[in-house]
Amino acid sequence: MSIARNLLLAAILCAIMLPNPVLAEPEPPWVRDDPYGESARESRRAGSASALDQLRLLEEALDRYRDIERRGGWKKLPTDLVMGPPYSYDCAHIEALEDRMAIEGFLVGRRARMPRFRSPVSGREIVVAPGADRRNPDSRLCKYGSELADAVRAFQVARKVKGDGQVGGLTYAQLNRPVSEIVQILEEDVARWRNVWLHPSGTFLLVNIPYFELYAYEDGREVLRMPVVTGQPSWQTPLFSDELEHIILNPDWGIPPSIAKDEIIPLGRRDPGYFKREGITGSGGSLRQRPGPRNPLGRIKFMMPNQNNVYLHDTPHKNAFDYPSRSFSHGCIRLGRPMDLAYHLLRDDPQWTPSRLDDAVASRKTQRINLARHMPVHIIYSTTWVNEDGHVSIRKDVYAKNRIRVREIQDDEPRPPRDELDVGP
Repeated sequence: MSIARNLLLAAILCAIMLPNPVLAEPEPPWVRDDPYGESARESRRAGSASALDQLRLLEEALDRYRDIERRGGWKKLPTDLVMGPPYSYDCAHIEALEDRMAIEGFLVGRRARMPRFRSPVSGREIVVAPGADRRNPDSRLCKYGSELADAVRAFQVARKVKGDGQVGGLTYAQLNRPVSEIVQILEEDVARWRNVWLHPSGTFLLVNIPYFELYAYEDGREVLRMPVVTGQPSWQTPLFSDELEHIILNPDWGIPPSIAKDEIIPLGRRDPGYFKREGITGSGGSLRQRPGPRNPLGRIKFMMPNQNNVYLHDTPHKNAFDYPSRSFSHGCIRLGRPMDLAYHLLRDDPQWTPSRLDDAVASRKTQRINLARHMPVHIIYSTTWVNEDGHVSIRKDVYAKNRIRVREIQDDEPRPPRDELDVGP
């Protein structure tokens, strides 16, 4: 019997437990209940609710791209020439690429064809930065210099295109994407961000599904980041805000009666060794899977009781984090470094030092740890992000949530074999 067949049953867990995968609370607990509710609303009005400042930054980016669109956008680049450092090419091609990099601010120092303008949102002056002319005065060739290569690399990172500063088919496709599409994408994300009620303390966890990452913030400052696996498009991780309340070390799995009746018991009848091999026991008409290396929840899970029955958890299948796109689960969120999150959440609890926590996990005994301070969690969906350099990054609309369909230009991303996809909730 294949691993996929044995573990498919566990993968159904979150799917079965999600009665409505699109349920979302209109306001999280700290907005519904005093004393935080009014302060959260006030901070949103002031534009400072987000520790990331993403709403403000995305609104400014939207203003800038709308201005670029009003001024005619950017010229489409010819795609018949692969270019890269340190070689020289026709100056017309180099200058066209430099102009294109300058318009979005990836290249600085070159005369900009887009002037300064003032954001109507923040009142700040925004400059579409230019780049440097590398013309060779002795010929019609211009060198593809290091500054241009660095600008192209930054663009490739922002648009999730593989590359080392060389411009080829996928990079040209992103460069030639109409500015109107980027405006539409930003409009969608800005609208979603306006419905996110971030905790006013600036201390929370945030999962952004299209980026497959979890961020931990303390007083508005990012202190931890890790990769995550989120729900498949057919079993989407719902968007909501709640609070982590407790941690379970070495969790077992209570198998829902419907799965036990329709899946587990028939498998056990066909394979007499199945229950023992998987660590499944029965009591009072119910089935449970013991903690251990075959348990799809791994060594630890983080509970935030919610109407969607979604939680964060470890996974024994670490290879899933090697893939750039990680929509593999059945709704719950698998963590790339779950112990690091546990250390972070318990760092002020003298009873749970990292070494004691490691020992408790190694014991394989199930244990509950109540958090002295509940940790707000936000699960959001933003396909755009303003990064540390002020550049707009764009990721694939994995759940097709944007109302306006735009072209998805991405690398052909590898996916795990089928028997690795159906593991765990």
